[in-house]
Amino acid sequence: MSRSNEDKYDNNRNSGPNNRRQYRLLSSEEILAGKKSYWSELEITGVVRNLSPELWKLTHLTSLFLNDNSLSRLPADLSKLVNLTVLDVSCNKLRSLPQELGELIYLR
Repeated sequence: MSRSNEDKYDNNRNSGPNNRRQYRLLSSEEILAGKKSYWSELEITGVVRNLSPELWKLTHLTSLFLNDNSLSRLPADLSKLVNLTVLDVSCNKLRSLPQELGELIYLR
């Protein structure tokens, strides 16, 4: 890789594939020091078929992007994310949505 290409990637290292969101990972030192991340947005994409129950503990999330996966259903526990204003589940294999989504009163 030429030096100019390396610079290009270094300058965009934290911009991620979607420029509307900020990407930052905690360093191992920050994690060991007990620093926690309180993301307001989370994006999970790929060929995801199941969601971890740990996800429902992130009640501070306001935006959850689950688009472009292979999800065939959404768990009712999704309603535990009471602060969600944005939920993107497009381009999945969903045939229905859980009734509990109605409890998310801040969804737009």
